[in-house]
Amino acid sequence: MKKVFPFISAFLFGIILGAAGLNLFIAKKIDSLYLERESMLFKISEQETRLEKLEKSLAERWKRHVKEIIVFPDTQNNNSHVKIKIKQKVAELLKDLIGEEIDKIDPLLIYNIVNDRKLTIEGKDYLLKVEVIVMDTQMELFLKVFLEEKIPEP
Repeated sequence: MKKVFPFISAFLFGIILGAAGLNLFIAKKIDSLYLERESMLFKISEQETRLEKLEKSLAERWKRHVKEIIVFPDTQNNNSHVKIKIKQKVAELLKDLIGEEIDKIDPLLIYNIVNDRKLTIEGKDYLLKVEVIVMDTQMELFLKVFLEEKIPEP
């Protein structure tokens, strides 16, 4: 047993020494991997924050607002004075839409406000019929204008 004991003790000492050396080598590698992981987690959170801000900024950029309302009245007599008055009165009706977000404006509401509207200009009654509404930053309304006594039957 005395002859085996030095071999067993040397073998165990070798295992302990090897485990300690391996532990030092692995510990250094684990520390570097842990630091790299923490660095990557920080970069991910930074990128997520940046992405959220960019998406919000992009969403804000894509929101379009009405900047101008243009009315195109089509009168039978081409009286420019009547056209100007119609443009003024329709623009007055829709002035609250300027600055509104286009996606939140209901085109049917605009249609109902303007269509079949009677305007009195220079003592004559005119009836407005909406032909086309173009919803963009520059809202355009194309109207047919009829004298009240010359209203076509649908």
